[in-house]
Amino acid sequence: MNKKEYHITSKLFLNNTLKSKTSAISRNYFIILIVFCFISCKKNSPITKPTGPETIRKKDYKDYQFQEMAAESGYYITDTIWTKDKISDFVIRKSFDSEFLYPTNGDDKDLYLGSPIDGKYFMENKGVFKDYTKFKRNPLSLVTTNAYNFNTPNFRLDVRINNLVGMDSLVREYLQGAKPSLFGYSRYLYYPFSNYNDLKLFFGENLIIQNMFNISNNDDLGKVENGLVYYNRKETFTLRVISGEKNFFQQPYSLDVLKNDESGFVSSITYGKISIMTIDSKLAWREMNKIILNITANQPVSDDDMKIINAAKIHTYLRGYTTEDQARLLKNSGNALETIKAFIAITNPPTNFANSGTFTYEDRGVPIAFELHNTYSSEKFLKNFNYSITIKSI
Repeated sequence: MNKKEYHITSKLFLNNTLKSKTSAISRNYFIILIVFCFISCKKNSPITKPTGPETIRKKDYKDYQFQEMAAESGYYITDTIWTKDKISDFVIRKSFDSEFLYPTNGDDKDLYLGSPIDGKYFMENKGVFKDYTKFKRNPLSLVTTNAYNFNTPNFRLDVRINNLVGMDSLVREYLQGAKPSLFGYSRYLYYPFSNYNDLKLFFGENLIIQNMFNISNNDDLGKVENGLVYYNRKETFTLRVISGEKNFFQQPYSLDVLKNDESGFVSSITYGKISIMTIDSKLAWREMNKIILNITANQPVSDDDMKIINAAKIHTYLRGYTTEDQARLLKNSGNALETIKAFIAITNPPTNFANSGTFTYEDRGVPIAFELHNTYSSEKFLKNFNYSITIKSI
C-alpha cells in the first residue's frame, strides 16, 4: 500500500469512526432527552388520588344535652342511630324508679288515682296501659297530699274514686278556698337543640311536633341554625293513695294470680303545667340566652338585639294552662319580643307567692305525671322490667 492509499484509507476510517461516534452520541442524547421529558412531564402532570369510600364528617353533638332532655320524661338514652352525618334515631329506655308522664294524645281514661293496671299486658305491649279487671276493687281507704295547705286536712279516709271525674272532685274538695296557703314547685330549664324532633325526648313519645307547636308541614324540622328551647314544669298538687293487696281487692282474689299477672295500681298523681318555647336564630344559643335573661329581668333591649329577635323563629307550647293564658300568648304570636315577654310572664311563678299562693282549683293545671306500684307488694311497678322506644329524630 502506497502512502496515498494509506492516507485515503485512514481518512475514510476516521470519517467512519467520527460518524459512528457522532451517531452514538446522537442516540445517547436522544435517549437522555426522552427521559428528561418523561420526568418533567410526570412532575407537572396532575396527581390522581386512588378512589375509595367517601369520607363523611359527622355532626358534632358534644354541646347538646339530649340525656338531660330524656330524663324529663323518666327515660335515658341507650343508643343513637346515625344516617350519614346526623343522628336519625334515639333509642331510649324507661327507668321504672321514676314517674310516668301522662300521654300527650289524651288517652288517659284508665289513669286515675288507684286505678288498677294490667302489668302483663303492659310488658307484652311495651308500655301500653290497660285497666286490670280480673278482681273487683275496693273503694280507696286513705288518700293524702303533699301540698302545703293550712285550710284543709291532708289526710282523707274512705275516699271513693272510680274514674277521672271522681279524682277531680277530690281535688276540688282539697283546694276549696285554699289560696294563699298552697305552694307549687317550678323548675325552669334550657337546652340547645339541632332538630325540632329532638323535642320528642321531653315526652318519650313519637308525637307529631308540627301539631304540638303549630309548625307548617312544609317546614323542614331539621333545618335549625341555632336552636334554643326553654322547658318549664310547674307542679301544683300531688295526690297519693295508701294501699296494699289486703284492702285493694275484694275477696275472693288470689295473691298468686296477682303476682303472675304483674298487677299494679296508680299510687300517685301530680297535677301541674308544662310549657315550652323554642327560638331558632342566627345567634349562638348561649348569646341568645343572655338576651332572654335580660328580657326576663326587664332590662332594655338594644336595637341590635331587636334585629336578632325579630329575625328568629319562635314557637310555643302550653299544657294545663288556663284558656286566658292560651289566648294571651296567641294574641302576641305575631310579635317576637312580645311573645317572649308573654311566655315568661305566664310561666314564671308569682314574685310574692308567700302571701299570694301559687294556684287555686281554677289554675291547678291537669294531671301531668303519675307513679305505679305493685298491688301484691310495696315495690315499684315491674321493678325488674325494661323496655325500649325508638324516637325518630329526622
